[in-house]
Amino acid sequence: MRTNLFRNSNIEAELKRFGAKEITLPVVTSITLLAIKRAEAKAGRKLSFAEVATPGASHLERLLAGEMQWAMQQMFRQYDAVAGLLLPPAQMPEIEPPSEPEAKRARSKQPMLNLGE
Repeated sequence: MRTNLFRNSNIEAELKRFGAKEITLPVVTSITLLAIKRAEAKAGRKLSFAEVATPGASHLERLLAGEMQWAMQQMFRQYDAVAGLLLPPAQMPEIEPPSEPEAKRARSKQPMLNLGE
């Protein structure tokens, strides 16, 4: 049984008083983690999230790559929600969203699998 020393601790309460936000990392199945280890051994190096999440890249089976895409989507959504705390707004770069044809082209190149939320 795992115990979480941070949950309901004094330091958690103090961080919340200062406006800290909580980020929950998604759980990736042990099958996917084992497949990543095997793919890294075969490649002879560590693989990035993007490499293992790209369908058709042959590092992982399509379904497992989809699980990694789902996990990344969960993390990025949370990081985006707290971006103002991670970097002061004055230092955040201005990013213009891509035009509609460019966005459609980017989506068609790399399909995203939705494994549910």
